[in-house]
Amino acid sequence: MLKKFFIIALLLLSTGVSHAEELKIGIVDYGYIMNYANATKSINAQIDSQKAEFMSKDKEAQSIIIKKQQDLAEKKAIIPAEKFEKSRKELEDEIKVEQAKSRRNRVVLENGIKEARKFLDSAVRKYIAKIAEDRGLNLILPQEQVIISAKELSITDEVLKLVNSDLKEVKINFAKAEDNSK
Repeated sequence: MLKKFFIIALLLLSTGVSHAEELKIGIVDYGYIMNYANATKSINAQIDSQKAEFMSKDKEAQSIIIKKQQDLAEKKAIIPAEKFEKSRKELEDEIKVEQAKSRRNRVVLENGIKEARKFLDSAVRKYIAKIAEDRGLNLILPQEQVIISAKELSITDEVLKLVNSDLKEVKINFAKAEDNSK
């Protein structure tokens, strides 16, 4: 490890000052952009809406099953044992189906989130590259990796402004996400 350090230090020292002057650096707070872009707000609103719809369906299905369980419990003493057992088995099967639907809905939601964030990530990276090219920057560092820097090295606000002007929302295709969950 120490040997690698000396080799890297030697290479850096041997390159001279002229190469260091050619290095144009930009710093970007990628997490800030991903959190505060208008497209992120759009994604979050769609996720919340879809989550509420799934929860509503789950709650409705649970209410129906609870009602059926109560009805079956009331009939236990009146109906023949074999008919009760058959009804109980049918209800258990129905519960399993509803649980599978609920799990599939969670996967659909997760897939939709993943696809939308992947799309936004790709777009943000393209905007970063565009700004780097426009400014003649040849090195972009993530803010998380920088301890101290001059404020003018940051391209975060410029990237966020470009993202917000060009990409106001990201439409999540939950139907596609559902196809991917099967």
